[in-house]
Amino acid sequence: MEVFVGSTVNQEPYNNVCDPVSSFSCFVSSSRQYQEITHLVDIPPANFKCNSEEWNRNDWILSRYWSPDDGVGGLGDLTSHQLTYGEVTPLGVRQLAYGMDISFANCNDGDEHDNDNDNNLIISLEKNKTADDDDEIIFYDLGSGVARLVTQIYIDQPDRVTKAIGIELAKYRHDIGIKALDGIIQEQLLYSNNNIKDGTLLQAPDYDNNNDDDTKSIFTTQFPIQLIHGDVIEMDLLDSTTHVYISSLCFPENVLLAVQDKLIRLPHIRVIAALNRLDLIYQQKEEWEERDVFVQMSWGAGRIYFSALIDIKTRRMAIKECTIEVLTKRFHGYDSILGR
Repeated sequence: MEVFVGSTVNQEPYNNVCDPVSSFSCFVSSSRQYQEITHLVDIPPANFKCNSEEWNRNDWILSRYWSPDDGVGGLGDLTSHQLTYGEVTPLGVRQLAYGMDISFANCNDGDEHDNDNDNNLIISLEKNKTADDDDEIIFYDLGSGVARLVTQIYIDQPDRVTKAIGIELAKYRHDIGIKALDGIIQEQLLYSNNNIKDGTLLQAPDYDNNNDDDTKSIFTTQFPIQLIHGDVIEMDLLDSTTHVYISSLCFPENVLLAVQDKLIRLPHIRVIAALNRLDLIYQQKEEWEERDVFVQMSWGAGRIYFSALIDIKTRRMAIKECTIEVLTKRFHGYDSILGR
């Protein structure tokens, strides 16, 4: 079985890249270099062969604009070292995207899974999609840190992801993400998700670097990547949201419960992934299918819990009926006030 670990880059301008951000092999070279065993979290998803060239380029972009120390400590953020346990590696992000059914299950543009593939060790959630589901993917990263993950989700799958949005409470980490993403855009390294085939580059949105209001969300709502500085509890997520990743290790229990309550009310939600078991969703086993998978993290293997909606169509109808019932009650309430 062919095993792909980290980034193997052989051509300009991506050669000689060995950065923990872009290649997990930099982390493990001293301890695993001479071992013959293959660790599960070092195995990429089944679709890596047809994406390796693009992923190598993206690894170079990530290593160019982020450093391994980003988001850990810093002036004016004395508690950040306590709030950041590590990052999902680029390979881990690809395992996450595959597990959440953001990337295609194989190299045949979304055809039936190749169950005989030896590398198909992370099961996709494609089976939970119905014929009525559209292909639009609206992705949120809640607790997005320095925005490395949310940026990679888009640049790895610009033909699949319509919008990728990160929400981060710590301004220090949010500002690092803004600076990195701004640099990527200004150098025209991103392609439009509407023009993948003709290679059209995304243009930088208009904003004022000196305007404090723009630091909350410097990229316009029309741009495919949006970074927001704020409290996820206070933020209204798009109704069209389909996929959500929660970097939840540092979320207090009450916050995590409030986030779950917010997410399960979204009419188009399909998959939720988190670093903790989502107890509120876990209690609704008749609606959600749960499983856990180890993905590659900067500290080693990290367990991620996936929750996939079993029957999206039925859920949408229930939400619609609930909304109609609420509006009807409000209407009758107004009738009584008006004395009808």
